[in-house]
Amino acid sequence: IANDVLTSIDMTGLETVGEDLIISSNDALMGLEGLSSLTTVGDDLYIRYNDALTTLEGLSSVASVDADLNIYDNDALTSLDLPSLTSVGDNLYIHDNDALTTLEGLSSLKTVGGELRIVSNASLCRSDAVAFAEGLDVGGLVVLNDNGSARTDCE
Repeated sequence: IANDVLTSIDMTGLETVGEDLIISSNDALMGLEGLSSLTTVGDDLYIRYNDALTTLEGLSSVASVDADLNIYDNDALTSLDLPSLTSVGDNLYIHDNDALTTLEGLSSLKTVGGELRIVSNASLCRSDAVAFAEGLDVGGLVVLNDNGSARTDCE
């Protein structure tokens, strides 16, 4: 899904995507509420370059991503809001989301089968990234770099 003027997505009733789901380069997209029935992504889920997107709230029913979950370069994204997500089959990459302040929306996540990389999120405290990573079963490398550069109140 890539469209400069798209403001919303209406795929109500979609429960499973068997392959990749890529939500990318939607400069006006503000929400994902139209994906509220989605529970499973059978391969990669990419959410990237969506300048107006502030939340992933519409993906609150997603319980598993079978391959990679990549969330990056979403300038206005403040929270991840994936409370049903329990597993990522391969890698989890969260980077360059300048407004991201919390990882609390991933509180149900237990397993990342591959790498965990939380990098260059200017408004996310490093201590929050560390605490989040410590609560996961990660099958690969863990990289937590350059988070919190825009914050003065981080530990």
